[in-house]
Amino acid sequence: MRLKNYILILFAIVFACSCSNKKGNEQLDKVEAIVSERPDSALLLLKSVNISPFENKAFKARYSLLHAMALDKSYIDTTNVDIVMPAVEYYRKHGTPDEKLKAYYYLGRILYNGQDFNKAIITFTQALEYGEKSTDNQYKGRVNLAIADTYANFYNRPEELNYIDKAEKYFRQSDNDKLIDAVVCRKGMAMAKNKEFTTAKNLLLSVLNSSDREIRLEALVNLACIEVEREPKDAKAALTYFREALKEGRQLNVSQCAVYAYVLAETGFSQEAEQIFSSLEKLSPKAKAAALAWQTSRLESAGDYKQALNNIRSVLAYQDSIVTLSLSNSVEKAQSDYFQEKAIAVAAKSKSRFLTMLSIVLGLLLAIIILYTVYRLKLEEERKNRERLIDISDMARRRIAEIDENERNYSKKIDAMHEEVESKEKQLAQLRCKYTEMYKEQFHRLGSLYETYSIANGGADSQRIVYEKVRNLLNIINGDEEGKKTFEDMINDMLDNIMVSFRKDFPNYSEEEYRFISYLFVGFDATSLSFIFNTPSLAAVYMRKSRIKKAIQESQAEFKEKYLEYLA
Repeated sequence: MRLKNYILILFAIVFACSCSNKKGNEQLDKVEAIVSERPDSALLLLKSVNISPFENKAFKARYSLLHAMALDKSYIDTTNVDIVMPAVEYYRKHGTPDEKLKAYYYLGRILYNGQDFNKAIITFTQALEYGEKSTDNQYKGRVNLAIADTYANFYNRPEELNYIDKAEKYFRQSDNDKLIDAVVCRKGMAMAKNKEFTTAKNLLLSVLNSSDREIRLEALVNLACIEVEREPKDAKAALTYFREALKEGRQLNVSQCAVYAYVLAETGFSQEAEQIFSSLEKLSPKAKAAALAWQTSRLESAGDYKQALNNIRSVLAYQDSIVTLSLSNSVEKAQSDYFQEKAIAVAAKSKSRFLTMLSIVLGLLLAIIILYTVYRLKLEEERKNRERLIDISDMARRRIAEIDENERNYSKKIDAMHEEVESKEKQLAQLRCKYTEMYKEQFHRLGSLYETYSIANGGADSQRIVYEKVRNLLNIINGDEEGKKTFEDMINDMLDNIMVSFRKDFPNYSEEEYRFISYLFVGFDATSLSFIFNTPSLAAVYMRKSRIKKAIQESQAEFKEKYLEYLA
């Protein structure tokens, strides 16, 4: 009964989470729809979203990213990275290129707000790497602009302008007029810092008609600063720009207030200028340094060089303190990074011990699962064996049918082979007849030779008589054209038409040469050939044979190897 209650409670929790998750996603859809245009309303709506411990990581990541976006677009410069870390950790493994790009961008923005510029620029770079396949040109432009801002803090003007140009390229591809105006204004500010005042002024003038109020006011204030930073100074034009911006509600920062005070002093509003300078000197050292710097310019114009020199010394002292502070922060940061890495190593070691224990527990559970699986596998194996026997029986029947079919095919092949053998036997019988006729003629001539030898035996010129008889017989053989043709036909029959092929491949030989070659093919030795062809010596026979063999070797005849084999 208790188990049943637990199951019911579990189902209730799952059902409640499911309903909550569905409602939460609907709320996040609304936030995403308004966060770009109404970030303050998006923040209020996010506060109404309930994040329970049972929410899945995807939901938490989406909430985290939208929260960071709403804060940034509302100009709330938070330094709490925990706001965006759920999105970074989840989207790094499971996100699309667009989601990775945005998550790392807003993490970089938060690090930038905390003035951790080294980590910020690394994070922005990671955003570009993770978002390489992203199609969101607006956010690619934002990331490049953020990198430019980071370089600006280290007075690296070339890299600042380089990334501003990249940002402008992406913004123009997105066809977003507001973002294009923003980056043009930002480029004008960078050009002014780089002392390229003419280019800077033209860029800032081009966005004075921007539909975005903040961009327009930023351009007005920077145009005012350019008018007194370049030579010759035009304090009246600067005052016009300042008053137009202030009329529309523009708030000046410390440096801009110092410039404004200088402009007031130069245009005859000395009392107002002194009030602003006095107020700045009571603020932070940075504000005091800005005030003194522009007071110095005012004192130079008035000819009070002594007080101007004192002001310059104060400004330099402040700058020295900034440099010293930066150096000490670098040492402190290095030490902080060391302790942080050490803490990470200790945490990794603890995690490793936990994973070891977890592995042991999982190993025991796995062993139990394996034993149970083996028992089930045995049962399954018996079932498969029965099915296998049935399959074997079916296969045996198919094989028997195949064997019967093969046997019929083999019978047909054997019959065909019998017919071929009979044909060959007929050809052999014809060849035997030819051989018999040839041998009869040869025995007849041998009988005639023997009869001559018997008659002449014992006579004084018996040797000459036998020689003349043999000589006459050979002349009969050599002189009988029909006999020569019959002999060559027999060679063709026995040696696969070798003479037919040879005559075709070597058509320029004489009939005597062909007859000489035919005797070589059937194996006549040099002595016999010398006697038959009345050659003066055996060397002449060998030389004649060598020339023929060389001609065959150097030829491209189809049966060259066959000719050489018979000559050998």
